[in-house]
Amino acid sequence: MMATVSRGAAFRAALASWWWLPVCVLWMLGYALGVWWLDRWSLGISPDAYFLWQRAFANAMPGYLALLVLVVLTRRLVVSALLVTALTGLLLLVSAKKMALLGTQLIYQDIYFIRGMDASTLDLLSRYLEKPWLVVGAAVGALLVMSLLAWLERPCLPCRGKARMFAGVTAGLLTVCLVMAVFPWRGGWYADAWIRPSPLDQVKGALHGGTIANVLYMYGLQRHQRFVPDLAALERARQQLASIPAAHQARLEQGAPDVVVVLSESFMDPKRLRGMSDLPDLTPGVRAALASGKGGALRVPTFGGGTVRSEFEVLTGMPVQAFPMAHYPYVDINRARLPGLASTLRRDGYRTVAVHGNSGAFWNRTMTYRAMGIERFVTRRDIPRQQMRLDGGWLSDHSMTDIVLQELDGNVGPQFVLAISIENHGPYTGATKVAHPEALNSIALPQQLTQEAAAELRTYLYHLRNADAEFMRLHQALLARGRPFVLLFFGDHLPALAMGGYAQLGFQDGGHPETQPVPWVLVTGNGVVFPRAPTERALHAWELPSLVLRAAGSPGDPYQAFIGRLTSWLDASGQATLSPDLQAGLVAAARARLEGTLRENDLR
Repeated sequence: MMATVSRGAAFRAALASWWWLPVCVLWMLGYALGVWWLDRWSLGISPDAYFLWQRAFANAMPGYLALLVLVVLTRRLVVSALLVTALTGLLLLVSAKKMALLGTQLIYQDIYFIRGMDASTLDLLSRYLEKPWLVVGAAVGALLVMSLLAWLERPCLPCRGKARMFAGVTAGLLTVCLVMAVFPWRGGWYADAWIRPSPLDQVKGALHGGTIANVLYMYGLQRHQRFVPDLAALERARQQLASIPAAHQARLEQGAPDVVVVLSESFMDPKRLRGMSDLPDLTPGVRAALASGKGGALRVPTFGGGTVRSEFEVLTGMPVQAFPMAHYPYVDINRARLPGLASTLRRDGYRTVAVHGNSGAFWNRTMTYRAMGIERFVTRRDIPRQQMRLDGGWLSDHSMTDIVLQELDGNVGPQFVLAISIENHGPYTGATKVAHPEALNSIALPQQLTQEAAAELRTYLYHLRNADAEFMRLHQALLARGRPFVLLFFGDHLPALAMGGYAQLGFQDGGHPETQPVPWVLVTGNGVVFPRAPTERALHAWELPSLVLRAAGSPGDPYQAFIGRLTSWLDASGQATLSPDLQAGLVAAARARLEGTLRENDLR
């Protein structure tokens, strides 16, 4: 009898010491289903859309690893499970917010915001929250509660036991495999067949495989990607272009000109919207330049955000289409050297400078600009307080123009200055104060807009008008300096309007917002004669660097000469897009150039 009681007591004691096992199994099952349901909700689709247990567990696997790491470190199962659940839920809530504002969910490249987190990053993110301090307070409160629970919960593993050692080794190996993007985090549940990615739209990968699994897939792809050029396609394109005359160069009367490139945040032609043509013109400076044949429409590879995609094409002359899955090139393409506009002009003896009124950590600009050959990068932290004049929450275009002119005046010899504006960065809703409220309130809009859509569009147009005014001021200041110059001004994409302005007005051509071009203008002066014949077709963003170099009288390099011939072919043919052979040749040339294997003879 005593032996029976002893065995029963031993069984109950063993059961009590292993209480965590059924709890862990139930949590893992509930966590996988909960993450899948929340993922579907964040994408705005039905919970059973593309549901398979493999996909649900693929999205849950990083959470399982996080739980294992936390349990090894803290020996607290319940608190670790609560923390992993809360952080995953927060991640997908943020993804839902991003989906509502920008039309895309959280992606791998967003991790860079965490790596480069600073005051500017926090400032930007807080603008998309209605009550940021409430969020901060909730986070602090949750941390305190978690700390209290961790103090109250009894450890589930002995401090120096074999179980903790085994779990630690397992967690370490899985973490190393995750960092290296090898099995089990690559292939299997994270293979193409499960994720079903699209080179044009990461939303499709999340739609089919889940947001978290899509992030892991993209990370593995980025870590192992290689861009192999098709040399046969390049040769076919070279032969097809052999009869095309070289693009004409500018005539220089006073030596090498200064080159100024202005990327104007979210700059578009408002008259493309229905109902805006009969209202006062908000972009008279750019419109006058376009009317005189000094620019045109520009096809950019992004909409509503993703400035670095357009920026990459204009600064390198290489289309992002040549690098599938490199959705944000400054993050996805890591090279010690990125040839393009800046490196070519620096080779020609130019001083190279970039100006941006935000953090250099955003989208890895600091490292990327260095690889491009930009010697000096003026960011928000470098701007003196007396020059840091805001308009609507961001550095004003007026202040940016002041800094550009200051950089030009402070040095002798030819200079290349790149200016990335930020005044007209969203969001366009909220109570942000503008410098001239009377100018904001005076902007007339079509009557059919709702109150919310009108307020959002009016805020955007206020900053758009400021950008146009600064283009005119910069142009006049360059003329007054007396030095020869080339000035390129262009928009990076249409703005993301969240209040329905696009749907309520529509576009003159009946097209969708994503298909609308943005303006580009190239003006020269003080001895630079570049009478480029106007063309009615919309240019691609990757055509602009070759155009700028020819306007500056620079010989460029074989790749840019190749782009010049492609541009001449498009102008002569009257076609909006390249033929399949020329498109394949362009992709091959861009890849070979990026990988450093492009030879001059390949393009002759």
